[in-house]
Amino acid sequence: MPFVVKGSRQYMRYFLCLVVLLFITAPAPCPAVTAEKSPPNGDPGKSGDFSERVQEFVKFLEETSEDFTYQRQNRPDPFMPFIPRKPVAVEKKKIDKDELKGLRKYEPGQLSVVAIMTPSNAEARAMVQNASGEGFVIKPGTKIGRYGVVESISDNVVKIEEKYEMTTGEFQTQTVKMLLKKEGEE
Repeated sequence: MPFVVKGSRQYMRYFLCLVVLLFITAPAPCPAVTAEKSPPNGDPGKSGDFSERVQEFVKFLEETSEDFTYQRQNRPDPFMPFIPRKPVAVEKKKIDKDELKGLRKYEPGQLSVVAIMTPSNAEARAMVQNASGEGFVIKPGTKIGRYGVVESISDNVVKIEEKYEMTTGEFQTQTVKMLLKKEGEE
């Protein structure tokens, strides 16, 4: 769709009036200067010569004062960057919150350790519960939250390792410790 500047004819009329006023209000030239500027053939010029030139100028301005239309054909878009951006192929598996089930729904900070069992002939297990009192049994290797995995369970500590990707693409590991609270502690 062409771009049209409306009202350019009106501005051109104002400009024309300004030019005519400048010619009319200009001081009269002194006789010494007019004698020097007379044509070489000796004809000093007609007094109507000035008004004819002004009329020609006015006629020229009226002919060229049409509305401006921008033609986009074979021209680049002025608002697009000079260097095109290349899309970066990123394949990230984003875990949707609806897909998370069981302990994957809860981050380690939303759970509290209720009990730890360390039998001598089997691997340690711990019982955790959420704020509503729902309980879960965990063991090393159990996934908790979006990024956490239970690393180890000792006498009073459950260590969870969270490995997540930063915006720079680097992976960062954080260890979260959940402590078993003894009776009476808060």
